[in-house]
Amino acid sequence: MKQLIEDIAKALVDIPEEVAVREVSGEQVTVLELKVAPSDLGKVIDAAINAGATDVSSIQFLSTNIEQARRSALTEAVKQARMDADAMARAAGGALGKLITVNTTGVSQPVVFRGGGMDNVMLTSASSGGMPTPITPGDVAVIAMVFTRWEFVSSPAR
Repeated sequence: MKQLIEDIAKALVDIPEEVAVREVSGEQVTVLELKVAPSDLGKVIDAAINAGATDVSSIQFLSTNIEQARRSALTEAVKQARMDADAMARAAGGALGKLITVNTTGVSQPVVFRGGGMDNVMLTSASSGGMPTPITPGDVAVIAMVFTRWEFVSSPAR
């Protein structure tokens, strides 16, 4: 079944080299995950609806460079924490000393696109015989939070 899905998908899309099918087996169910280029997603959804599919779920858009984005977000978060700590130290009449600790709660990346009212759009477009359903991924936000602890250096009394 996996190979059949892959062969059908490759015949439908404009970028067949980006088609990938992954089989995920559970206790009572096997799920076949299909990965295609974002520009081909509407064509695949329309073909599935036209062939009788009644549900399309868990559409996800993932970044191909998440590690780079994660590290960049962490770097910017630490820079911002240092600037904030420096401003507070100067406001308190001192200076920022050495970094004592730095921790992070991790980096989050919202990736799931849930189509709310898209079912009607897909069904209408799929059955109209016109252009494929337009699927446009939104921006992916990568958020980093860091907690730093700095030494406070008192200014000499005047």
